Amino acid sequence: MCAPLLPPCWCEGDRALEKVRELFQDGDDDIKARALWVLSRMGNGGTEALIAALDEPNGALRAVAFRALRETTPDVLPIATRLASDTSAFVRREVAVSLRDVDYEKAKPLLLQLAKAGGGTDPWYLNAIAAASASHASDFYQSLAEAGTIGGDPLHWNTRTSGFAWQLHPDWLVPDLKTRAGAATVDPSERARALTALSYIKSKQAVAAMLDLTRSAVADVATQARYWVAFRQSNDWFDLIDWEKSGLDPVAEKRKADMSVLSAKVLNDEMPFDERKSSARDMARDEVGAQMLIDLVASGKVPKPLYPTIEKEIFRNPSMSIRMQASHFFTKPGVSRTYSIPAITQLIPNNQQGMLLFNKNCATCHRIGDAGNDIGPELSRIGGKYDQPALLDAIVNPSAGVVFGYEPYLVITNDGDSFYGFLVADGAETVVVKDLAGRRHTIRTSRVQSKKRQENSLMPEPSVFGFSEQDLADLSGYLLTQK
Repeated sequence: MCAPLLPPCWCEGDRALEKVRELFQDGDDDIKARALWVLSRMGNGGTEALIAALDEPNGALRAVAFRALRETTPDVLPIATRLASDTSAFVRREVAVSLRDVDYEKAKPLLLQLAKAGGGTDPWYLNAIAAASASHASDFYQSLAEAGTIGGDPLHWNTRTSGFAWQLHPDWLVPDLKTRAGAATVDPSERARALTALSYIKSKQAVAAMLDLTRSAVADVATQARYWVAFRQSNDWFDLIDWEKSGLDPVAEKRKADMSVLSAKVLNDEMPFDERKSSARDMARDEVGAQMLIDLVASGKVPKPLYPTIEKEIFRNPSMSIRMQASHFFTKPGVSRTYSIPAITQLIPNNQQGMLLFNKNCATCHRIGDAGNDIGPELSRIGGKYDQPALLDAIVNPSAGVVFGYEPYLVITNDGDSFYGFLVADGAETVVVKDLAGRRHTIRTSRVQSKKRQENSLMPEPSVFGFSEQDLADLSGYLLTQK
């Protein structure tokens, strides 16, 4: 670093001014920049030197001279006017920043000139202009459009128009923003900007547009729109509509939105690994988040190094459906996944204990007599169909022979929802899935993004329940009495 510039003795008057001027003329750029700030405190002579520095070939020094002049000049507008056509975008941005403190009507011609000079790719340049016109955003956007600086078909906006729409977002721009946000032909990053701009607008029209976009056939649009609805419903949009009639559950959508944010972190290779682990852990604990994780794992998107973190939490998830699905992709910590069927057949079963095990773990899906549920096959006469080794094989290796009609499917919609269970109906208009709680979900075929048969049975392996070999002897012994 260069040595600090020591201020001259003020009593030296013109001689001191001359010394600082000499430093400016002979020093490197760092010294010159420091000299400019000293000159701003040296009266009229210093001001004249600063004005002369506005012609420096180095744009950074011109910008410093202008900043220094703003400190001491009551009316910055004449100097700003001079620099509004500067060749350096950095200098012009400084001009835009200075116009925040100038009356809008006086500053407007310069702001329009600055906007036309910028290509729209520098977000800080756009931000400076938008900040100077923020209290008159609608008028300024309209003036930009009338001048031909921005505008056109929203599907083909240039970067300047997109940038100013994002920064200024007047409320009458809602239809154009909606069109751009929902168009599959528009770049995803530009769709996201349009959605964000729409979320800034506090009007019923903006809410209605965003609600429409939650039903978009473009997956990322529907997901992001749901996020903004959930987020804005709790603040700026809270009083704008009757949310109970919106067709969405804001609480559920907020939960999905929060989990989507965590999901993005899990999949982001540039995110610190500890933060990715923390996000995966939080998702595994949540029913919605865990389902998202399983969908991502089934698609091969979750990196293997995150599996141990997920395994520690997902088998504690309160949803049995989640735990059962997880058993097909993860290993429950501390539980053996191997059982010896010949060894189990040598154990003496406790049928009473087997009945307790069935009622606690199996009756959720299977029925015996009047007890249990009709999700999986009925087991009232199972003892007349299998001997013990065959029954144990069906329990220990549930995916080896899936009963016809009980093949599991994972259905994912284009707006990010997923349904796991039996495919009850698969028609031209609707798909019906019965989940592990016995609930039927009717999904319009137009919403279905993918529908995949799963290789593994819905029935989890016994290790998911922490069964020992004696437990399996007891359970099979009880089931064999059902004839």
